[in-house]
Amino acid sequence: MEYNFEETNTGVVNLSEHELAQLRQRVAELEALEAKHRETEEALAHERNLLRTLVDHLLEFVYFKDTQSRFVVANSAVAHLMKAATPEELIGKTDFDFYPADLAARYFAAEQQVITSGQPLVNHEEPVFHQQTDQPRWISSNKIPLRDSQGQIVGVVGLGRDITEWKRAEEALQQSKQRIENILESITDAFFAVDKRWRFTYVNQRAEQLLHKTRAELLHKSLWAEFPGVVHSKFNAQFRRAMTKQVTVEFEEYYEPLETWFKVHAYPYSDGLSVYFRDVTERKQAEAILAQRAAQLALINDIGSKIAAVLDLDTLLNRAARLVHETFNYHHVALFLLDQDRVRLKAIAGSYQTFFPPNHTQLISQGIIGWVVSNGQKIVANDVTQESRYISLIPDRTETQAELCVPIKVAGQTVGVIDLQSPRLNAFGENDIIAMEILTDQVAVAIENARLYQALQQELAERKQAEKDLQQSKTQLLNVLEHLDELVHERTAELSTANVQLQQEIIERRRVEHALRESESNYRLLMEQASDGIFIADYQGNLLEVNSKGCEMLDYTHAELLRLNLLSDLIPAEDLTARPIRMKELLAGKTILAERRFRCRNGTILPVEISAKMLDDGRLQAIVRDITERKQAQESLQRYAERVKTLQELDRAILAAQSPEAIAQVALHHIQQLIPFQQAAVVGFDFESYEAVMLAAYVSGQARVMVGVHPPLDMFGIAEELRQGSSTTSDNILSFVQPPLALQALGVEGNCCYINVPLVAKGKLIGGLSLGADTADAFTPEGVDIAREVADPLAVAIQQARLHEQIQRYAAELEQRVAERTAKLEEINDELNSFSFSVSHDLRAPLRAVQGFAGALLEDYTAVLDEEGQKYAQRIVDAAHRMDILIQDLLVYSRLSRSDLRLQPVDLDAVVTDVLTQLEITLQEQRARLKVEKPLPRVIGHYATVVQIVSNLVSNAVKFVPAGVQPSIRIWAEIIKTSPSETREAAVRLWVEDNGIGIEPEYQERIFQIFERLHGIEAYPGTGVGLAIVRKGAARLGGRAGVESHPGHGSRFWIELPQAVG
Repeated sequence: MEYNFEETNTGVVNLSEHELAQLRQRVAELEALEAKHRETEEALAHERNLLRTLVDHLLEFVYFKDTQSRFVVANSAVAHLMKAATPEELIGKTDFDFYPADLAARYFAAEQQVITSGQPLVNHEEPVFHQQTDQPRWISSNKIPLRDSQGQIVGVVGLGRDITEWKRAEEALQQSKQRIENILESITDAFFAVDKRWRFTYVNQRAEQLLHKTRAELLHKSLWAEFPGVVHSKFNAQFRRAMTKQVTVEFEEYYEPLETWFKVHAYPYSDGLSVYFRDVTERKQAEAILAQRAAQLALINDIGSKIAAVLDLDTLLNRAARLVHETFNYHHVALFLLDQDRVRLKAIAGSYQTFFPPNHTQLISQGIIGWVVSNGQKIVANDVTQESRYISLIPDRTETQAELCVPIKVAGQTVGVIDLQSPRLNAFGENDIIAMEILTDQVAVAIENARLYQALQQELAERKQAEKDLQQSKTQLLNVLEHLDELVHERTAELSTANVQLQQEIIERRRVEHALRESESNYRLLMEQASDGIFIADYQGNLLEVNSKGCEMLDYTHAELLRLNLLSDLIPAEDLTARPIRMKELLAGKTILAERRFRCRNGTILPVEISAKMLDDGRLQAIVRDITERKQAQESLQRYAERVKTLQELDRAILAAQSPEAIAQVALHHIQQLIPFQQAAVVGFDFESYEAVMLAAYVSGQARVMVGVHPPLDMFGIAEELRQGSSTTSDNILSFVQPPLALQALGVEGNCCYINVPLVAKGKLIGGLSLGADTADAFTPEGVDIAREVADPLAVAIQQARLHEQIQRYAAELEQRVAERTAKLEEINDELNSFSFSVSHDLRAPLRAVQGFAGALLEDYTAVLDEEGQKYAQRIVDAAHRMDILIQDLLVYSRLSRSDLRLQPVDLDAVVTDVLTQLEITLQEQRARLKVEKPLPRVIGHYATVVQIVSNLVSNAVKFVPAGVQPSIRIWAEIIKTSPSETREAAVRLWVEDNGIGIEPEYQERIFQIFERLHGIEAYPGTGVGLAIVRKGAARLGGRAGVESHPGHGSRFWIELPQAVG
């Protein structure tokens, strides 16, 4: 808008009405604009005030610092953290005004890194210490660069929150977890826990032993995948029941893959299932053996009951042989009875039945059977080839590998044998032997009954004959004694009745006596065969019966024990006072299992485990087991734990020491906690100089030998013995005519015994450890083992200390060499820089001249040159161009080897875009089809170098294509994740795929070497340096390069670089 101002002679400006109206309108617009500006400023001030109030009342820390890390804005939370009265007190100050210098420097470095790099620092945890207090506070902070309208960084914005309580809670949680883990590792039960997806979350050491897998192999793995054998078993059903119904389950089950019985307790919890289990295989096997023995005894009793009713001897023996064969499925069963100087086969069953003639006999001087009959003792031959008394009666047909022959005794006299044979080695176990011994007793009773029955039958036959004779006499005297006929008949009837009753009484009496003997025999057999002591007492504890094991256990005779009281004589009084007998539970019919102490005959105390119960007849039965070995094992385990703990402390102390002398002194101090000694010495040997050095000595608390003295090894007479790696001990070192130097130091106070252990590191003897004591037999075998255990880490530590001293000396020499070599490298680097400058300027200058003059010839003197001359000039131009390209490639390759590349995140999308822009003309000329699969990830690298690498790969993809084929290029990337065992980070692999001529497998590594070409320059132009630049560049960026190709099917080149995080 324009205005026409005219000034009059009076100095007054005259305005037309129209102009005046426009001016007034403009003034009104300006006033409205000013009012709107004031409203905007007021609204902005209100917003600022609101923002300030909001920031000041936030619980989080909020501040803004300039590029020098000086506070510009801070809220009240920051002021409170830094012990400032108000936020304004912080303005213009830095962390150095409030924190210790080292802590403030760390904060300053972090903020400067954000300002310099332009990258935010997110969720950074750091401790905060104030000068006025030593209590740390943990802060989680975000530091974000702040930019102005031009994008320049003008400071850093900080946001943070106090996570101290969370940190403390996390620490408390870790301590709680550690306590739980310590408990789980110390219990004797195996333990593991699984989550709700049945993945292992914890496995203790005992579980590793029982499951034969390490904790690392199981953690986070599926229970069902690692142990497929439990899927269709009771384990599966019970575990799922506990997890589903949230109930505790307890069961025992056999796991076939491990050939083990487990007793399992499973407890559900909120996140899964806790499982405690132990190996009960031995108990199960013992129960199985007992069950098998009980079953065999039941079968024997059944056989005994079946043959007891048979009174005919031949029938009895045949039935016995047949029942044994059918019941126990033995290969061959035979019963022989003694007949003067021979044994006669009376019954046979099994495979050899048809091979023996009736009434077969053999001399009692022949074979196993004859020996058993003659000596009255059983023979168990589980391998007949090893039994000299074995004779086969049917050598052409026998299959016998094992034989069991048991005597049959009646009233202590051997009357026959039962003979069992098997075609299997080791066929007869302890249960078979016991069963057959019981069976022979029953057969003996049955034989005795049968013989008594035969004797009774003979007596009845004689009576019948007498009756017959009487009848004849009666007939003869009938005429004379007719009146006595009735009387004779009556008398005869009475005699017959009496005979029948007598027979019945005899049979019944024999049966009762047999049953009583059988019952008593079984009871005594069980009592005497029991591996535990069995004590039977009355209600007051007076012993009524004790088996042999109980007498043997307490070293009493049977008669002596029956005069004692189980409670008052065998259990110490102080034990009964401390733990009274739980008589109420016994009277209630409960079985009590408890550990007690018994007093033996010689006064020693025997630890036992008692299983006590009240029998139906009011007697007290106590099954007593000697648990001395168990107690000794527990005590040994406790001593071993203390020993391991001390050895661990020794290892840590040795690691903390620096010199060989300090290591030796620390070792002797800790050894004294494990082995009682009065004198000790650690000596080092040097067989090259043939000298020894006393590293440490301990003689009643004071050193007696000068540490650091280097006497010859001849003074240590034990050196050659130690060189061979053998430990020595002596009950009296004073027996040496001239004790070696180290032993003199141990023997001056009257030592009686010593231990001398070699110190061997990596198979090399480096010294010896000597311990002495002033009492005979002071060193136990366990003490000798401990000395040997200590010697190994002590030798390694001393050797490492010596190596450390050598390394320090070598380090000083290496520093000098490195300094000299660095100076030489710098000189060589300067020469390479000069050479590069010469190549790029001095060499390329004449080359450009040649190229220029040859071009001028072609342009200005074409008419003068004939066709051959023009061809030569063109070849000069082409050769000069190729030479220039080769020089440029060599310079690029040289710079890749020498340049200091600063690695930072690189956007591959931007790289590919730049490459396609550079090669746009080439791509258009070749009518190449190009496909880029975006987005491409970011990598760690050097931008220009990555562009050079990708450019070379794309150029080759366009170039190496068969004639007449349109180039097709595909660019994509993939993330290469590392396995848990690899230490490198994840990487990005960028692929450049073409439809070119392809590469033979044997050339796929060769093409990455400099100047390597597979084709003539006429077919495919190039310098042979491009792929060498690709591999060199990838290696300088911490990556790799490679190719996958098949002739005639194109190639897929790739580069792999570290992935950028964030």
